[in-house]
Amino acid sequence: MFQKTLPTTYPDFFAKLVPNGPAPYPYQLRVSSALIAGKNIILRAPTGAGKTWATVAPFLFARAQGKPFADRLLYALPLRTLASALCTSVRDSAPTASVALQIGGESGDPFFESDIVFTTIDQLLSSYLLHPVGLSPRLDNINAGALPGALIVLDEFHLLDHDRALGTAIEMLSALNGLTQFVVMTATLSSPAVAWLARSLKAEVITLSPEEHSQLPAQINRSRVWSWSDTPLTADAILAKDSNQRIIALTNTVSGAQRLYQSLKDRICPDRPLLLLHSRFLPSDRRKTEDLLANLFGPSAPLVNNAILVSTQVVEAGIDISAEQLHTEIAPLNALIQRAGRVARYPHRNQGSVYVYPAQSRFPYQLSEPEQLAISRLVASNLPEESWIDTHYQNFEANRLRIHYGNLTARRNQVRAAQDAPDRSCLSELVRETNSINVLISDQPDATPFNAGTWPQTLSISAHSLFFLDKYFSAPPPGVPWVAQKLTIPEEGPMTWEPISNMATARSQWLLLLHPKVAHYSPELGLVLDQEGPSLAFEPAPRAPRLRYSYKLESWADHTHRVMQQAASQAAKYQIAAQRLALFADIESLIQYACAGHDAGKLTNEWQAVAAEWQSRKDPLFVWKEPLAHTSWQPGDPRITFPPHAVTGLLIADSLIHALSSSAYPEPVSLASAVLSAIARHHAPRAANLQSFQINPKSLAELSKAMSFPVVSNYQNLLLTFSYHLLTFQESTTQLSFLYLVLVRRLRLADQTATAAANQ
Repeated sequence: MFQKTLPTTYPDFFAKLVPNGPAPYPYQLRVSSALIAGKNIILRAPTGAGKTWATVAPFLFARAQGKPFADRLLYALPLRTLASALCTSVRDSAPTASVALQIGGESGDPFFESDIVFTTIDQLLSSYLLHPVGLSPRLDNINAGALPGALIVLDEFHLLDHDRALGTAIEMLSALNGLTQFVVMTATLSSPAVAWLARSLKAEVITLSPEEHSQLPAQINRSRVWSWSDTPLTADAILAKDSNQRIIALTNTVSGAQRLYQSLKDRICPDRPLLLLHSRFLPSDRRKTEDLLANLFGPSAPLVNNAILVSTQVVEAGIDISAEQLHTEIAPLNALIQRAGRVARYPHRNQGSVYVYPAQSRFPYQLSEPEQLAISRLVASNLPEESWIDTHYQNFEANRLRIHYGNLTARRNQVRAAQDAPDRSCLSELVRETNSINVLISDQPDATPFNAGTWPQTLSISAHSLFFLDKYFSAPPPGVPWVAQKLTIPEEGPMTWEPISNMATARSQWLLLLHPKVAHYSPELGLVLDQEGPSLAFEPAPRAPRLRYSYKLESWADHTHRVMQQAASQAAKYQIAAQRLALFADIESLIQYACAGHDAGKLTNEWQAVAAEWQSRKDPLFVWKEPLAHTSWQPGDPRITFPPHAVTGLLIADSLIHALSSSAYPEPVSLASAVLSAIARHHAPRAANLQSFQINPKSLAELSKAMSFPVVSNYQNLLLTFSYHLLTFQESTTQLSFLYLVLVRRLRLADQTATAAANQ
């Protein structure tokens, strides 16, 4: 916990931040100095070396000293790991910072608004691509604006899919060069690959010397004995090697872990602790297992214990546990060594064994036979574990990186096309072969609590896992009218569920409702696919994505003023982004223009006529005196069909360009495009349609007052030229694109906050 008087030196601050840990290691001090100096870093350090605090502590220290070098820290892990453990640890040690967890199935900060956000690579990259997994497509353009000005930490970089996520991550870091800082962390990327990354991304390499490595507590006198087995990983194979010690058994698939757990449960003594952990548990059930893990496998666990944990890749990174035995299916060598980091991890428990078995499924790794043979030979060899990576990969990783990503033009074109695309099919090409989908289980879709204040907790699964549904689409179970349904969220009116009839539609959704005849949830086993069972009880999410609100009557002028105030109050959270975009634009002036004009389209005669008619029906005593921004509306009220208003805001285009031209901006047309695009897309991220409209002089005067310059628009001809003002990522410069993303993010969040405050 922080004391009232903060330490003035970094080592003292670190000691207070991590009171039960060692003083900062020399490499941690080098990381801190480099970050505070504004450098990007490629950090190579072994598992258990304290890489997390090496990056989190400098961020907190700079904030405590009043000299922040980043607006927020986005800490991304490659898997849906137990990032909650990291989140809890940092939150407990840093009470002055807001710390959140945003992973599949647990939405603690859907818009990356906290000071520190622990998330997944999938969440981070999909947000960058403007297709954030787990969020409605209507929210696509909010999260990417959190990247400029941030410190981005990519943990266990070597575990990323080379053809997809790794290339997109490299492109993202390259595109953000100069706008953000980053730390790429790895325990097992080969030395030539680390050197290539550093050159390509203009980053400093920080690694441990042999002396530093040997002095880490986890390395002193540690012994791990490896063995290869030609037979599959089964309960019998585990128990045959059982010496009544802690055991971790890892399979490559969730279904494999569920089967192994049930098989072990049938064979061991009922009193022996047996745990199951994978990515398909509700947060409340997962936390119960986490608490048991700390007591049974953590650093303070008793020396003598015979607990068994059955798990998947979720424990490869971001979890501080250790066992005396590890039984694991074969995986890429990087992942295999990462898994071994959960054996003999502590100085007082530094002896252990690792048993490697053939995989029973080609998913998700699809290792070739030659690679499997090479890995099995290394496992059976007497070579020191530290030399395996460079021995196995030599220059292969670096050459593959150079060939595929030495020139980023092709990947950058793919990324820009994805950012403009209306669908999420790009995620399978640029992030993972199977993107994540949120899942609920119920046969009563109308009973699901989706509204402004309530959002149910969901489970997150890969699209690949849905292939079991194919047989049900072809032949539904008797008496089942539908197998799966999708949620449709219109801009106005109620949300609706619609049945799905084919696999392609199911795999393209962000949220699915599955019938309990085809899947069920068990607190013991998690989400079980292809088996009938009970519905998933609805639990409210701790923080619902803000999609819509109940509304109260509000004038256009009052709402616009509130949004501008909210945006101004955000400035402190975006000061680094503003500094790094300062050579291009004055962010605060542009955001005020965007907020002042964001609802300009509501001033049209057509929109105001609908608003006045509805309010008169709602309240017979209503007298229309001034332009409205919102009418009184509650969920469940009849749908109101308003004319689209966001793109209509482009009526300020000519006047805005003139105002920017007279304000010494170097590129007024480009800057106006960023502001106008933020206005046009503050509800629908890819809005591009404009209908004819009319506006009266009094409304234009109201708009001129808000904009602080005369709005004189030739809006009758706007239909012919409006598309000229809308930004497309494929045609814009990188810096202009990020300027737009920061503007639209801040506008949308200010609009949401102002609307919520006005309607309380």
